[in-house]
Amino acid sequence: MSEPDTEHAAGPVTPQTPVVSNYGFVLTVYILYLVGFLTGTVLVGVVIAYLQRDRTDRVSQSHFRFQVTTFWIGLLYFVLRTSDTPFCSRCSNFALVGGLDNHQVR
Repeated sequence: MSEPDTEHAAGPVTPQTPVVSNYGFVLTVYILYLVGFLTGTVLVGVVIAYLQRDRTDRVSQSHFRFQVTTFWIGLLYFVLRTSDTPFCSRCSNFALVGGLDNHQVR
């Protein structure tokens, strides 16, 4: 076996500064979610969050994880709220009014 060639080994690797910082991606996804209520850009935001969640520091990872979870909970609530079945509309109404039916309040 031969020794590794240390003469041609690369020097210390300096990290490249990204074009958009992790903080910029996190803020971009939050803005896309906020605007998404009116325009539907939530899908773009969740794609960015999915792609960046494993390539960043721990603080940004927690933000991206929160953003992905928020998307899925929002989608579930949207599906339940727009469903036509009495059970689903009853569940979402129950969540909206805090569990009290208007007829039961005395």
